[in-house]
Parts: sequence; structure tokens; C-alpha cells
Amino acid sequence: MTEVFIDSTFGTNKHGYEVHCVLAEYDLVLLPLSYLFLDTRRVKEDGKRGIRLTRWFAALRGAGLNQRSAHGQGLRW
Repeated sequence: MTEVFIDSTFGTNKHGYEVHCVLAEYDLVLLPLSYLFLDTRRVKEDGKRGIRLTRWFAALRGAGLNQRSAHGQGLRW
């Protein structure tokens, strides 16, 4: 796999979670590889979203996801 796509949503559910998804294309079909439900509303640290997203990406890399590039849609750090 040479590239993945990252999509995210903000404020679209009643609980206030952010939803992030890593997708890969295979045979002209986008396949979700991983989801992250993130709630940082009560976290009081600088860079709270970026820290957690970085940990998620590191866990994916540790699980064998070694793409050459990533394309983001709707990410906000």
C-alpha cells in the first residue's frame, strides 16, 4: 500500500465525539482500515487533539500500516 486517506467529522453526533477514519483504496473501492472516536472536550492540555491523533497513527504504523503518503480531509489539529 502506498497511500491512505484520512477523513474526519466534527460535531455531527449528539455526544460530541469527533470521528476519524483511515481508508485505503483497493480495486477502485475505499475500504476503512481504522476508526477513532475522540472526545477532547474536557481535556485541559495544549495540543490535546494532535497528541491523540499522533498516538493513533503510531499504533497503526506499529500494526503494519507503512504507507508512503497520507491525504487528509477535514483534519484540524
